[in-house]
Amino acid sequence: AVVSTQSTGILENWCQERALGQFKHMLAAREFSGTINLIDIGECDILSGCMLELGPVFMFNVATQQHFVKTEKVAAVEGGSEAAEIVEDSIKTVNYMIAVCRDQSMLDPKAAWTVLEIVEHVVGDYV
Repeated sequence: AVVSTQSTGILENWCQERALGQFKHMLAAREFSGTINLIDIGECDILSGCMLELGPVFMFNVATQQHFVKTEKVAAVEGGSEAAEIVEDSIKTVNYMIAVCRDQSMLDPKAAWTVLEIVEHVVGDYV
C-alpha cells in the first residue's frame, strides 16, 4: 500500500492534531520521485497503558518491512523523453511507536480510538 499526501484526508478522522502533523511531516520527508510499499507488519508489542483524563491510553511498538524504490529522472539520449534510473532499491526495517486514546464520547468501539502521537524510526536495511 502506497500512502501519498492526497490520501491524508482519512487520517484526519483517526488522528488528533499533533499526530496528524506528525503523519504529514513523515509523508513530506518521503516525497521524492520514488515509491515506498509496505511488505510486512510484525512484532506489535504493547509497551504501556494508563488511564488519563482523556480516557485509556495505550502505547505500542510496531515493526514493519518496507520496500523503498527511489528513482531519478535523467535526460534521454537523442532528444527522447526523460528516462527514469533506479538509484535505490532496498528493503528497510521501519519501527513505529504509536500512542492511542479511547474517545469516551464515541459509542462505536471500532471507531473510538484516535492516534495521539506517532514516531517513525528507520532502522536500516532488512537482512
